[in-house]
Amino acid sequence: ALDVPNLLGALADVDRATRQVQLLNDRTKVITISLDDYAHRSWAQTYLSLVPVDLPIAAHPAVALPALVALVEDRLKNDPEAGTRRARAERIAARRTALAAEWRKTLERQRSERPIAQAVLAAEVWEAIKTEDWILANGTANGWARRLWEWRPERSYGGSGGAGLGYGLGASIGVALAHRDSGRLCIDLQSDGDLLYVLGGLHTLTHHRLPLLIVMCNNRSYYNDEEHQERMALVRGRPVENKGIGIRIDDPAPDFAKIAQGFGIYAEGPVEDPAMLPPALKRALRVVRDERRPALIDVVIQPR
Repeated sequence: ALDVPNLLGALADVDRATRQVQLLNDRTKVITISLDDYAHRSWAQTYLSLVPVDLPIAAHPAVALPALVALVEDRLKNDPEAGTRRARAERIAARRTALAAEWRKTLERQRSERPIAQAVLAAEVWEAIKTEDWILANGTANGWARRLWEWRPERSYGGSGGAGLGYGLGASIGVALAHRDSGRLCIDLQSDGDLLYVLGGLHTLTHHRLPLLIVMCNNRSYYNDEEHQERMALVRGRPVENKGIGIRIDDPAPDFAKIAQGFGIYAEGPVEDPAMLPPALKRALRVVRDERRPALIDVVIQPR
C-alpha cells in the first residue's frame, strides 16, 4: 500500500458526483502512521477533514517505518502463507508487464496524432532527459511519465495532493532552488490553467536565475473541471454541451511562449506538430543544462 500514488484509490472507489467512499473490501483495515492530526488545531476549519481509519498511530513515518519493516520481515521468515504470497506477487508482476505492453501500444498508435497525445509528450521528454541526472519537480502528464519513464519515485516530488490551482510553478521553483548548485536537471510538466494563477513566478525564476525546464501540458482548458461538469450534467439532466462554458482557455488561447519571453525566459511554442517536439526539447535542454537558466516549451496536447 505504500507504493501507490493514492492510498485511498487503492483501497476504495470514490463516487465523483457525491464524493461517497466505498471500500473495495469491507474487511479492509486502514492503519495510518502520521503526524497529520497535529495539523488540526481548532474545533472548526475549512480544509482537510480527518480521514476515517481503524487505527491511527501518531508517529513520524521516518521513525516508525523501519521498526515496522523489521517486524514484518521477522514474521515473514516463518510465514505459513509464503507460497500463496509469492504466487500473488507473480500474478501482479505478470499483470504489470501486460499493462506496460498496452501502454507502449497506445504510445505507438498516437505518435502522429494532433493535438499531441500526452503519452507522446511524456515519451519525448523522457527521450530528451533519460541520460541526465533528473528530478521531476511537478506533474506526470496525466500519469504517462510514471507509465513510460524508468520511474524512480525518489526523483519525483509528487503534486499538491489537494488539486490546488497554482501549485505547480511555485513548487517547481522551490525544487529548482534546492537543486540549483547540484547540477541536476529539474523538470516541470506544467498544466496551462495552473500556470495562469501564478504567472509572476516566471519573474522569480529569471530574477534568481534558476535552471528549470518547463514543458507546458497545454490542453487549453481547466479540463479536470470540464470532465466534472459533464459528469454532473449527466447526473442532473442538464445539457452536456455547456460543460466548457467558463472553463475553456481559448478565444484567445494564451501564447505561453511569448508570456515567458516577456519575463526573459527562453521559450518556444506553441508546438502542435509531434515531429517538432524533439528538436524543441533539445534546444531548451541545452539552455537549462549549459546556460543554467530557465526554459519553457509550450506543447499543445489532447485533453486526456
